[in-house]
Order: sequence, then structure tokens, then C-alpha cells
Amino acid sequence: MGRRTIAIVVAALVAGFALGALLTGGDDEAAPPDRAPGPATTAPEPPTPPATTSSTLAPTTTQAPPPSFCAETTWAADAAPAPDRLTVVETDLVLDCDVTVGALRIAAGASLTFVGDAELVLDAGGGRQASGRLEVMGALRMRPTDGEQHTITFRGLDAGEMIGGDDGMMSDPGGLHAMGEGVLDLDGPDRTAWTRLAAPAREGDRSIVVEAADGWQPGDVLTVVPSLPPDDPDFATAYSEATIVEVADGVVTLDRPLAHDAPEVEGRDGAMHRAEVLNLTRDVVIRTTTGDPSYVTLHPGSGRQHLADVGLIGLGPAEVIGRYPIHLHLLGDGSRGSTFDRLLVLDSQNRAVVPHGSHGTTWTDVVAHRIANDAFWWDRGQDANASDDTTWHRLVASQVTDSEESRFRLAGFQLGSGTGNTMTESVAVGVQGAKDSAGIAWPEGAGGRGSGEWAFDANVSHNNARHGVFTWQNTSGAHEITDLVSWHNGAFGVSHGAYRNGYLWDGLDLIGNADGGLLLHAVSREPDLRFVDLWIRGGEFGIRTTRHNQPVIGPTVIDGLIIEDVEVALWGAATGHPDSIDVHGYDGPPVEYADVAHRASEWRFHATDGTVTAVTP
Repeated sequence: MGRRTIAIVVAALVAGFALGALLTGGDDEAAPPDRAPGPATTAPEPPTPPATTSSTLAPTTTQAPPPSFCAETTWAADAAPAPDRLTVVETDLVLDCDVTVGALRIAAGASLTFVGDAELVLDAGGGRQASGRLEVMGALRMRPTDGEQHTITFRGLDAGEMIGGDDGMMSDPGGLHAMGEGVLDLDGPDRTAWTRLAAPAREGDRSIVVEAADGWQPGDVLTVVPSLPPDDPDFATAYSEATIVEVADGVVTLDRPLAHDAPEVEGRDGAMHRAEVLNLTRDVVIRTTTGDPSYVTLHPGSGRQHLADVGLIGLGPAEVIGRYPIHLHLLGDGSRGSTFDRLLVLDSQNRAVVPHGSHGTTWTDVVAHRIANDAFWWDRGQDANASDDTTWHRLVASQVTDSEESRFRLAGFQLGSGTGNTMTESVAVGVQGAKDSAGIAWPEGAGGRGSGEWAFDANVSHNNARHGVFTWQNTSGAHEITDLVSWHNGAFGVSHGAYRNGYLWDGLDLIGNADGGLLLHAVSREPDLRFVDLWIRGGEFGIRTTRHNQPVIGPTVIDGLIIEDVEVALWGAATGHPDSIDVHGYDGPPVEYADVAHRASEWRFHATDGTVTAVTP
């Protein structure tokens, strides 16, 4: 090709691109006040340039990154985000700075993606349109890399202005709301949310040995939960909090000495039970700093969500109905597939996690610590409030305190109605309260679909002020509880009521509980109330019966029983209606009866040779 021919080709290319630029037109019209501009109009295709030789590479094209929320050029001249107004995001933006607004809405089809270190402050005290709400109808993305911090901060809220319940759902100030088809895609760097001590620890120690510490960094805050025996006055409150200075090979060096001993307790077949260690640091944080607490609500229609390694700190205003640190509100089947991994709910005045009428969610390694009222709570009532196919795996409810409402029935976990629900390898510790409070509870009112039946396996409840586990249901279903360990609680390992039901407890270890192993309020119905492979050590009583409010339908069956180191092994103190109990596989002291025991009570001891010995008052 000659020089003249090359010049003609170049001229044609230049003319073609110039024509394309003319056809594209000038700038879009200015966006409305307080709103990010909408998506740019698509430009016409430029004329096709003349063919080139095979040795010429076609130019590469790259997609420009979304505009910055923080750039003045993103907004109309006099409508930049400000603390006194509602800002509406109507396109894809990135947040790469610290910014304060009075309220923010991410519209359907739009997104806001945090980049680098960034903090979004919702200030309800800014005036005018400053409600302090964050409404997500599009997508909110927070995915920091190591060393970055993504933070949403609420401040200036007044809980007295919150109506609560369904009536205030669209008008209450504050809150992070996933609405319409809104999606929360929040995922911080992976961290071991909690683990256990690999060896006992002593007051004054400046280092601990743990079973796992993946992702732990210097500066992370830890707490070692209580494990003292219940004759120590601090047994349910002896937390030791410290900051990591160094971590290597499971050895964690701390910035201060432990405030309390954290002993281990020996269980069945030499198994050692030790205190949990909770990590209280996350790199994605949703928090309240001043004013009353904010909250997070997932509304009907908001669909599948993904939250991992997120800290929900200082959320949950006291005694405001429905305003919880994280509340799934009547999502029905729309929540199926939602996952919540390694969350931290810290310092809540109003519960921690509430899955309300929302199905198919999975919660893994979630820690709720320093929580007022039941930490993992279930709306009571019938089918409208039931949640199905909920998975709770390796959850921790810790340092749970009561209110006037919950003082006598406080729990770390309330297990309510629905079908297909499971709770596995989870821990309740440091639950306060009085009378029938417990680490884990099946409360009354869990009727309707599923009747409160859960697949319940390999859970632990220890160092709670009252019982390890409390049941108070009269449902007709066949509850099955397997491999429960309940130790160092201030009352009984298990207090089983209410009147008549059909639970199966299979593989139950009750160790060092102050009042004893098992307190029996309930009597048996069809299917029968049965305890299989029951091992009790320590406490005042091994098994004690108390008032029965209904007559038996069938006997309570205890099949495989070992009791060690208790003051009274079996104590019959039934009033109202008599005991009727069959004991198989037991070689220990016989039942003793209290003076008040019902005269018709009978415990029958079945020997391996088939003989039966009945013992009555």
C-alpha cells in the first residue's frame, strides 16, 4: 500500500469518529435536586472503519468505573448530599470517602458500592428531611479487603418517635431497610467468629491457647466466657475481655491479664468441656454511636440476602416492637437461600436475631453478645408467625440480660413454631434472669405448624444463672433432642415441663449443675416422654420430680441412666398427680420420696434379667 493510500484510510477513520461524536450529542440534562443522575443515554454506534490488514490489532475498550458518590460532578450544582436532606441514588455509584447525610435511598435498579475505607453516616438530627433512614431498593455492597473498614453509622435517633410494629414500618426514623427488591451484599474478610480454649486459663494470664484463630489480627477484641462452677458468686458473669497483641499457632497474646479463671470440666468418658472465646471485631460494621439505637429490617419482597462477617453494634432500641438488630419481617418464601455467616450482634437493648414468618434461611457462626431480652427470638403465635426450614448452626448467645418483661422467662434461644427447623452445635452461656430462665427454651405458645419441633443436636448450655434448658410446651408432636451437654448452671441442667408432652432426649450429659441434673414437671403422653442414655454428675439431685398438673397417659421412660456424685440420686416429690416412671439400665440408689409426694406415685426399676421392682411412697 502506497503513502497516498494510507493517508486516505487515515482520513476516513478520522472523519468516521468525528461523525460518531456529533451523533452522540452533548451532556445529559441536569439531574433533579438531591438525586444522582440516571444512567447515561446510549450513544449510536460509530461508522465502521475501513478494514485493516491482519497485522493491525483492533483497539481495546474498557468500561469506566461508576461515578463517585463523593464527587461534586456527580450531583447537580446545588444538590450535593448533605446532613439536612434525603439523598436518592438512582444509578450505580461508589462510596470512596466518609460522608454524612440526613437520609439515603438507593432506588430500584441502582447500587451503592463501598470502596477502600469508607463511612456513611445517617444523621437524624440534621433537620428538614433528616430521618436517619437508609432504604435499599436496589443494591448495597460492602466488601472490604484486608485492612479496609466499611462502616454505616446511625446517630441522633429518638426512639420515642418510633411507632413500632407494622404501623411504623414505613415511617419510623432510622434503620437500614431492605425494601422492594433491595439486596444487601455485605461480606467482610473471613474471621473465626468464636472458638474454644484448647487448655484451661487462669486469672492473670496474658496469653491463651485456642482451638482456631483464622483471620484474627492484632487489635481484635476478644472475650473469654465464664466456666467457673456455680458455687462461685461470679459463675454466670465472669467474662474476661482483652485485645490481641499477637497471635501465632493458636497462642494468643493479650494486652491485659485475664480477669477470671476459666477452668475446664470433665464430662463423660473423659471429654473435656472448656470456655468459648468470642471475637468482637468485624471490618463491616453497622452501628449506632449517639442517640437511641437504630435497627435492621428486611421487608417483604426484599428477597435473598447475603451477610457475612458483619458487626451489628449498638442496634435495637429498648421495648420498641419489631425494631431489632436484624429482623426478617414476614418474607415468606422470598427469604429462601439467604445466608448469615459469622455475624456479630453486640450491645443490643432489644434482642439480637428475629426470623419472623421467613423461610429457608441459614445462620452459621453467629455471635450475639451483651444482649437485653431473648437473643435469638421467635415471634409467638400460630402459622402466620411460623418460620420453616431455618438452620441455626454454631450460634452463640452470650451475656443475655433481662427486662421487666423477660425476667422470669429469659432465654438465649427461644425455639418456636415451624417445620424443618434445626439447631446444631450452638452454645448458650451467661444468660441471666430468674425462676424459669434458661440458656435454651421451648416456650409455651409454639403451637400451629410444626408445634415447636426442631432437629436439635450437639448443643451446649452452661454457666447460666438458672437452668441450662427449659421446656414449657404441651404439644402433641415428637420432639427429639440428641447429644445435649448442660453444665455449671445455677439451677438444673434441664427443667422439663409443662403439663404433658412427648419429648425424646437421647444422649444427655448434665454436669455440675447446682440444683441437679433433671427437674421433671411434665408427665408422658402419646408419644411417650423418654430419656435415653442419661448421664448426670454433681449437684443436689440427680433427678427430681415436682408438681404434675395433669394425669399421665403413659409412663415416663428412662432408659440407660448413670448418676454420680450427687446428694440425692432420685427424689420423688410429685404433687397434684402421681409419678409414673419406668427406669431401665440403672444401677444406683433407689428413689426416695418427699413427705409431700403423691401417695399413688410409682417408680418401676427394670433389671436386665426381666424382673421389675416397684417403689412407692
